[in-house]
Amino acid sequence: MTNHATLSSYNRYICGADGIIFLLDPLQMSGIRQRMNTAQLPPLDTAAMPENIVRALRELYESVNHIPPKQKIKTPIAFTLAKTDLLTSLIDDPGSPLLQSSNHLGKLELNELQSLHTDINHRLQEWLTPNFCHTIETNFANYSYFGISSLGKQPDIRGHIDNISPRRVEEPFLWLLYRNNLIKGKMY
Repeated sequence: MTNHATLSSYNRYICGADGIIFLLDPLQMSGIRQRMNTAQLPPLDTAAMPENIVRALRELYESVNHIPPKQKIKTPIAFTLAKTDLLTSLIDDPGSPLLQSSNHLGKLELNELQSLHTDINHRLQEWLTPNFCHTIETNFANYSYFGISSLGKQPDIRGHIDNISPRRVEEPFLWLLYRNNLIKGKMY
């Protein structure tokens, strides 16, 4: 999404998709970078900042699908905060859904997803800007926020992990299936 040549190659797939998982890199968020050891951080790539990628996605939909600037995009989009295991020290609430594993037995637990969405929305306003969440709300009709960790924890200094325990990685996929009426959800 940072390269316009790549976007033009894949635009028909992106704009014709029944759903999109939009990964948000926490290491490209200024509010997170300020709280972390800068020696461990990759260089800041302004093109990869979430605000810029969301703007590029919006512009892509306008040009390819001829959506007027004021019309919301209806495609379900799972805005997914990746690498949440990096954020453990930044989250002062041990009950935060970002720190919990999911529990979907038989049906998608919609209340649990709403709680996660609300928690991430609040944190993104701090880690990015309140305007970022407003931009999402203004431009997208069918979206939700998710947080995932593919490893569950950071590798040790040798790059090893003794026990991989992914957290919430299935939820963006399940939500897209739910939004496309392929699986059921339940409120409790």
